[in-house]
Amino acid sequence: MILRRMSTVTLVGVIIATLLFANTASANHGFGSTLTVRDNNTQDYEMVSLTSAGRIACEHGAEQLERSEISVESGSDDIHCHDFVAGTLNWAGETRCIDVNWWNQRCDHFQIDFNLTGFDTTPDTPIETSFWKTVGCHEFGHTGGLAHVGLTIWSCMRYAIPTNAYSPTTFNQNDLNDIDADL
Repeated sequence: MILRRMSTVTLVGVIIATLLFANTASANHGFGSTLTVRDNNTQDYEMVSLTSAGRIACEHGAEQLERSEISVESGSDDIHCHDFVAGTLNWAGETRCIDVNWWNQRCDHFQIDFNLTGFDTTPDTPIETSFWKTVGCHEFGHTGGLAHVGLTIWSCMRYAIPTNAYSPTTFNQNDLNDIDADL
């Protein structure tokens, strides 16, 4: 009887969670970061043929990373922001290390892809702009070594980002401390 009641409660919880988070996009990295650590605390970023959504995401992500001990400026050496058509709606951004230094095994170049499939690429409402700022903050957080956090944590590093509601667009203090401790 107790086991049957626990199964029913669990099933109801799963259904509620599915309904609440049906309109979300994930960062497509699993739960945790497996990216190689950045090679230094001076990171520059470039925007490669971005839509207005990609520009919002890339610029905001760079601004958030600048809040840590990392010095961030425009340039083409470290972080490359691209728009990408993935053909699937289950992720809004992806970050990967595309070049590792042979002498210290740290990441020299990151590529961030913003998925355009099914997302509004010309944000003209506060919620649409907030969505892309969250995506940018989230992906730049991965370049700083951050992993995903649960949905109860107020941080742009949540593992899912709703497309129809406001989400955190900034790092919290724990995120900044983790970035600073990574190098």
